[in-house]
Amino acid sequence: MSMSCIKASELSEKKLQGELSFFGNISLWIHKKLCPPCQSYEDQSKIIQESFKKVMNSSNEILDVTALKEKIKINLG
Repeated sequence: MSMSCIKASELSEKKLQGELSFFGNISLWIHKKLCPPCQSYEDQSKIIQESFKKVMNSSNEILDVTALKEKIKINLG
């Protein structure tokens, strides 16, 4: 059985949230070995999540959307 890339992206997001089962993790690992774009998707999602956490942890104030976008761009850069 092969997994679709849509399903793989869903599993990647669950993995980043710590909600992926052992079987799901193995299935995702196999798919990513055969599909480099899905590996890139997971890598990029991880970077975005880490950058967002940095932005949120570095500021105790409520930010407007424009300022938040700029901080994310800086952290991704």
